[in-house]
Amino acid sequence: MFLEHSYEYGYIYWIFFKLLLETGMRKGEAAAFQWFDINFKNMTIELNKNLDFQAKTDDELFGDTKDYNSKRVISMGKSIADDLRYHPTWQNRNKNF
Repeated sequence: MFLEHSYEYGYIYWIFFKLLLETGMRKGEAAAFQWFDINFKNMTIELNKNLDFQAKTDDELFGDTKDYNSKRVISMGKSIADDLRYHPTWQNRNKNF
């Protein structure tokens, strides 16, 4: 129900919240991870940075995770892996928006 409702606001909200719900990531971790952090073969995501939503400069935007133990590799299920495989296609179609 929540994910269906979030999709009404747009695909980007839906994929973000689905990622949070299916992986247990914090929002800053989900916003900061990059394509090279994903290992589709092993179905894992490496979490090693955090996005500071209140950063005042670009230099402050990306930082360390919450604490040392927050740097970790997490598993992802097939559903979110399939969605992440599709995501570059969506990005390419919507890069002018």
